[in-house]
Amino acid sequence: MHETCEVGLGLSHSDSVLAELLVTSAEEIRLPIRIQRQLDMSSPAELLEILNARDTELVRHMGLETNFDQEWDSLPHDVKLMLVKRVCGEPYEINETQLNWIENKSGSRTPYHVYLARRDLNACLALLVDEYTATLLRDPGQRLVPTRRERPKNIVEEVEIEVVAHQGRFHLLNSGYRRLIRISRNFIKFIIIALIAEPEFQRELAYLLTGNHFRKLFVFILTRLWLYSRFIQDLILPFFMVPSLSYNI
Repeated sequence: MHETCEVGLGLSHSDSVLAELLVTSAEEIRLPIRIQRQLDMSSPAELLEILNARDTELVRHMGLETNFDQEWDSLPHDVKLMLVKRVCGEPYEINETQLNWIENKSGSRTPYHVYLARRDLNACLALLVDEYTATLLRDPGQRLVPTRRERPKNIVEEVEIEVVAHQGRFHLLNSGYRRLIRISRNFIKFIIIALIAEPEFQRELAYLLTGNHFRKLFVFILTRLWLYSRFIQDLILPFFMVPSLSYNI
């Protein structure tokens, strides 16, 4: 959960985690005791999930919690440059367009520099979690910790497995039949294109046969057919073309 909490101070989940960093007298940033205990009680499988999610967490915080899959195309160009530089760890300067976008995203009650500092601190905290998790995985005693929760089952994968198991040989025959039909359609298509000497023939043929072991053979045969068709067209078509001067008689 990353949405704003209704109870308490009205902080988001990410900002609430940062509040735990205030309960310490140390000058350097340390992993909160609560998070350490949660990690200590995690099984190796759960710790591996946390390690695998590190990059996603870093991109989320450094990308200012932007949903890149849905929002990227609608973002201003300057904002895209800023987010890319933040994720890559490169220095950047904030212009007016970027400032307005950050203020709209963070809300009027949070200054933009505070909002950016919180996201940077969340990224730092994610690295601390990653470091502590890696340390626990190197501890042989951590292997004895049982799994507290099982991963939710993927219903779609289970249905696909069941369907494939019941289809058996029919599924293999059906798949082979569809593949044969697709190859036949492409073959007929390029025979026709070669016979009419289509100018885009070579480009489409090269794209279709990318990675094919018989690419050179197919290109050689079909290209010769295309050259022959082109020669016939150049030889015959002039006899059917009426000179433009005849219309002025």
